[in-house]
Amino acid sequence: MLVGCGLRGRSWGRVVKDNPDCMINAYVDIDQSAIENIKKINQDTNITGYTDFNTAVREADVDAAIIVTPPQFHYPQAVTLIDRGLPLLVEKPLTEDYASSQDLVNRAEEDDLPLLIGMQFRYMPVTQAYKRLFETGGFGAPSFSQFSYIRTRNPMSYKGMVLNQYCNDMTHTFLLEQAIHHLDLIRYVYSSEVESVYAYEWNPAEWETNPYKQDPNVSMHLHMKNGIHVNYLGTWISGNEGMNEGIDFRWRTDFEKGIIVQQELFGEDGIYTATQSAENLTQIDTGPIEPFYTDTVMLLEEFIECLKNKKTPATSGKDHLKTLAVVLAAIESSVTDKKVNVNEFMKKINTIH
Repeated sequence: MLVGCGLRGRSWGRVVKDNPDCMINAYVDIDQSAIENIKKINQDTNITGYTDFNTAVREADVDAAIIVTPPQFHYPQAVTLIDRGLPLLVEKPLTEDYASSQDLVNRAEEDDLPLLIGMQFRYMPVTQAYKRLFETGGFGAPSFSQFSYIRTRNPMSYKGMVLNQYCNDMTHTFLLEQAIHHLDLIRYVYSSEVESVYAYEWNPAEWETNPYKQDPNVSMHLHMKNGIHVNYLGTWISGNEGMNEGIDFRWRTDFEKGIIVQQELFGEDGIYTATQSAENLTQIDTGPIEPFYTDTVMLLEEFIECLKNKKTPATSGKDHLKTLAVVLAAIESSVTDKKVNVNEFMKKINTIH
């Protein structure tokens, strides 16, 4: 069952259709035209579409579900599907608060149901290469990192498409919708949890080109438990959208004996390294990548492996709680203008185990 047939839902529909081990038996969306569109794209005219979620849950003959709806609907939809005994793959964030996300994780564990979260960027070839280099590259002890994501992104008008317009009205929109991916990548590649975070959000409301009601800009400092200091800058509102489709990305990690640099958001040009004395970067090809497809294919394969062989997923709901905790700690830091210790923050909200 595919719940949500918008832009991201259509991407998931394609990925599922391309996988020989699974098929879509039901499409669900409140917009009938979205259902008809995805059925036409996937040549699924014989597959039942539902505009009522509860009717779909009662009637559809399915073995698992993928939730691709706005985050405010994730909790009630996930509870209903877990109660029906369905394994779930849910787009991020699982929910927008820790308590409801923890509740879903607990419910899934109690019923022994796989619960995966759509942190698909972990599966990009460049991410896998970055992680291997970090662990085995021989550059010595890491010290600091710079992660910069500067982008012009209007969700109501992007390349002639409407993206996720709900972002316009979300509080802490950039942290919950975009930075959550980056913070997850930092945790994953560095194999370390965040010890403390100091964050600041802002909104250039005076810019005529700014469609956001809430803060689309974030700057933060992360101190990792393995000692790395990360300077992070992320924005959906930049001063240029003509160059490189408005995206300026760079993730650099400095070690005692060298550096690792990712220069493209999706790693189309691979990854780069340099030793301490090198005069030029060395490029490493990380393989082909079709953004939002190659990585999603791998995430679906992880989901299928969990269903077949009871594998513990890397992108489990339980692991996602750690990323969500960092996001919520960053929000707390931004609101209070104070550095927040993540473990102490989790104790404060009575969720540490």
